[in-house]
Amino acid sequence: NSKYWWHRVGDHPIFPKLAERAAQLAGALGELPQQATWLCDGKYWQPFAFVDLCASVRGTGSTLETLCQQIQLAEWQLLFDHCYSLAVGAEAETGDAAGNSRTSNVSKAERGGR
Repeated sequence: NSKYWWHRVGDHPIFPKLAERAAQLAGALGELPQQATWLCDGKYWQPFAFVDLCASVRGTGSTLETLCQQIQLAEWQLLFDHCYSLAVGAEAETGDAAGNSRTSNVSKAERGGR
């Protein structure tokens, strides 16, 4: 199912920052298994490879599974920031590579009381 939607999405504006953030998170682990070394590139996000990686470590309780969860969180944060920026008419700033989110710092009043 994920790959179907990635085919529909194609390249996305958050991919460069997601690749950079994934490389930072992966680099903190040190040596990675062969199937995950592409994460250290930091230049181009590979959504299909990430889907395969997540599927291969799901339920293992491994540090690689935890890394995938951290990257998924970064993906959602970047995506929400991107969508928020589009919604308010701001230039799409999707946080930074360190994971600092624009929307996570938005006040309740800025979110329309939500």
